[in-house]
Amino acid sequence: MIQNIISLDFTYSNIIKVSEEILNKNLEKFIFHNLKEKTTFKKNHKIFYTYLKYSNEYFVCFYENKNNAVFIIELIIKYIKTKKLCNKRVLVYYQDYLLLFENSYFYYFQKIENELQNQDIQVYIKKRFLFDYDEVINIENNELQAYKNKKIITSDLSYIHNNNELKFYYLYLFSLLFLCLSFLCFTYYEKESNKKELQLIQNNKTKQNKIIPKSKSLYFKMNSLFSTLEEHNIKISKFDFNKKSLTITLFAKNREDFYTFIQPYKNKKINSFFKTKEGYEINASFVF
Repeated sequence: MIQNIISLDFTYSNIIKVSEEILNKNLEKFIFHNLKEKTTFKKNHKIFYTYLKYSNEYFVCFYENKNNAVFIIELIIKYIKTKKLCNKRVLVYYQDYLLLFENSYFYYFQKIENELQNQDIQVYIKKRFLFDYDEVINIENNELQAYKNKKIITSDLSYIHNNNELKFYYLYLFSLLFLCLSFLCFTYYEKESNKKELQLIQNNKTKQNKIIPKSKSLYFKMNSLFSTLEEHNIKISKFDFNKKSLTITLFAKNREDFYTFIQPYKNKKINSFFKTKEGYEINASFVF
């Protein structure tokens, strides 16, 4: 049920003369420009308008916006539609006001001066606004009671919004969109950066795993073996290398030099040991 009804007594109006109808894209700016000098106009006012096409004027109305409230003209429009007056121009008398409707659309309203008679009003309407009406009806307040009990009233008036509020709203939307896009971009680049950094770490680990310590390299072990042979006055007669196994024929002048040389090696095997005229010939295998 509708709690608040905005009456015509709390509605301000202004008529603006024009040479022709204004394009929709420029209309809001035009109306706000003409209202900004009005001391009765406030930022929280709700604004609607009609174009008085027969007299080339804009009729602009504004009132204080209230929660869960409906404008009285909305109820009168509903009433007119139920009376099958949708395709007519209608002059309505409601309380101390006259209202004009064309094809069930609101056209104009005005407070009735006390000294005016109905006949004078009708002449005034036709001369001032060039509005030739087809029907004249009186509406009592109790006839609108049924429409007040409805939960939702669909508006048939042409409302416009406060331009400053619209700018603030669009600025808010733009800022929100910008923040969202910035966050998404930051998240994406942060994720890619972490991904690249992780890949680099993994690559470095792989390279490190592939690097064999110098002390464990085959070259180092063989070079160390040959150096040790020279230290013990042992000469190489021949050698054969197969994968990680080295088979070597050595010549030593005495047993002690050979055993001192071979003792530190764990993975070794003496294949043959012969005494010769000049010393000893030994064939041994080493596994690295």
